[in-house]
Amino acid sequence: MSKPTRHSERRFLNFIRGNFLSLFPKLVDQSQFNRRARGLRLIENELRKNLAESIGAHIAALYVLDTAPVPVVGYKRSKRKSDFLCSAAYGYCVSKKLHYWGYKFVLLATSSGIPVAFELVPANVDERDAAEEVLPYANVGSIALGDKGFIDAQRQEEWKHRYGVSVLTFKRTNQKVKNSPFVQKLLKQHRSQVETTVSSLKRVEELEHHNAKTVIGLITRVITKVTAYILRHVLLRFHGIDVLNFEFL
Repeated sequence: MSKPTRHSERRFLNFIRGNFLSLFPKLVDQSQFNRRARGLRLIENELRKNLAESIGAHIAALYVLDTAPVPVVGYKRSKRKSDFLCSAAYGYCVSKKLHYWGYKFVLLATSSGIPVAFELVPANVDERDAAEEVLPYANVGSIALGDKGFIDAQRQEEWKHRYGVSVLTFKRTNQKVKNSPFVQKLLKQHRSQVETTVSSLKRVEELEHHNAKTVIGLITRVITKVTAYILRHVLLRFHGIDVLNFEFL
């Protein structure tokens, strides 16, 4: 049995049709599947929230902030007929040294890596502005750890006053004000988690390989990918099922 390619809904449906049709005797075609998926996106988003709550995401006191590029059209290709024309933008991802046209995916996750809130913003939006989209979903009195893109002493004070969230980051070498030993230790302990969740979303759920042609299609696929990521954690925690290996641990 060949492994399905998840980049394409059509290939995925062909895989199901060729191997599991007995389980889905009334399997719809690709266009119907796409329309139904888009129509169910709000329900699926509620499912995502309920799954996250089932593993304690709603009582978190420590979060991580991160962003990732989501290209939608080739950098040099014409954008005039694209459905993304009015909302996407040119941007640059420092960590990947990538120039792209599309969106920036901003994520607020618990320190154990469970997504709590996310948003898509134009790729040229500053990370500190992007943080405004997800910080309201953090619990009052909590801490959010981020990379150096979120450095801004004035903004951090505003976030603490407005949302009750203390955003902590590593300092740049040329900054006079340094982190306390406690903050530095906290950042080092959870540094890997700042990148792990988004890295997993890109590697396993293939966040950047969405094949969306419309804004609604992209939103639907991102919701699905984040929901699938959380569901993997739920199955592993409560049922000992490692979906990636299809085995009981």
